[in-house]
Amino acid sequence: MKRLIFLLTLIFIAVYGLYFYNFQNGLSEKQDVWGQFGDFVGGTLNPILSFITIYILYRTIVLQQESLEKTSAALTLSQNTYELSRTELSKSSEILVTQNKLIQLQKFEGAFFELTKLTIEAINTSSYTFEKREYKGSSGLDGLIYDLFKKIENQKNTSWIEEFFDDNENFFSLLKLTSGIFSFVNKSSLSPEEKNSYLSLLTSILPSGSITAICFVKIFTDWPLSSHFVDSGFFDLPGVSETFEACSVLEKYKTT
Repeated sequence: MKRLIFLLTLIFIAVYGLYFYNFQNGLSEKQDVWGQFGDFVGGTLNPILSFITIYILYRTIVLQQESLEKTSAALTLSQNTYELSRTELSKSSEILVTQNKLIQLQKFEGAFFELTKLTIEAINTSSYTFEKREYKGSSGLDGLIYDLFKKIENQKNTSWIEEFFDDNENFFSLLKLTSGIFSFVNKSSLSPEEKNSYLSLLTSILPSGSITAICFVKIFTDWPLSSHFVDSGFFDLPGVSETFEACSVLEKYKTT
């Protein structure tokens, strides 16, 4: 802008200087001379001023266009940055959700395997008495369940079962510990498929005698905690369903 003002000043000086240089008669008192002077100045400066005005208008339009382009580019960049930020936030959120799931799963597995370990240890150290015979550990539990079913088959009734349970309170304690694992899995936030996977794993880990004992209690007693096994779908698991079906053959001898 300063350069433009300087240029206009030079033009005015040049025009007036040119006039007075050629006509050195001083300031005239004649009206027609002043008219001629005005025509000279107007004829000389008007085209120049018009050109400068057009040039200024052109430059203004160009500057506005450049400004709009820069503004548009800045808005585009801002929008891209915003979209990138949203994408990064979304990814961060997904990562946090995944990490949280992994942490929860690790906590679940830690508790699951600890409970399973305690249950197996309890089975291996347990002892029972039946018909004046003592049964110990996992293998003893297998023999006990076999003898229980054999007596039901021979006597064709279960009126004596209550007496057996009274003499072997640890039998239900052991099953209560086992049912706790199933209850823990049932109440977890795992998906149905994941729950079924862990229950299948648990079934494969537990001694076979404990599986048969659970079936025995479900068929011949009204033990409330059997619901934990039922709700988990335990009796529908591969291997368990066949055992339960085989045990159910003697259900007809259940004494009500």
